[in-house]
Amino acid sequence: MVRLAVETSSDCSKDHVDVFDGWTTDDGRQLARLCGTELPAATGPYLTASNLAIVSFISDETGADAGFRVEYQPQVHDSDLAESSTDSSMFACRRLAPVVVVVIQI
Repeated sequence: MVRLAVETSSDCSKDHVDVFDGWTTDDGRQLARLCGTELPAATGPYLTASNLAIVSFISDETGADAGFRVEYQPQVHDSDLAESSTDSSMFACRRLAPVVVVVIQI
């Protein structure tokens, strides 16, 4: 999350942005719930266990602000590297295309 400007509420119960790890919005997969205009220093970058993430914007239809901006960048981890069968000094990289789903609910 690089910019955030949505309706402020003390518990983020009005407009808010949720970030989830994977292809589900289960509470156990939630990485963050953000609202207001300040990004807490402790937020992000959000790392997912796979190439999937959901960014969900929920609005209560009152108030208006500039919105939010998300940037994403795929990362290569040691577990994504597999030794080539033809040359032990060569490595083949399995890069999965990043998938970010943005859900807007009003």
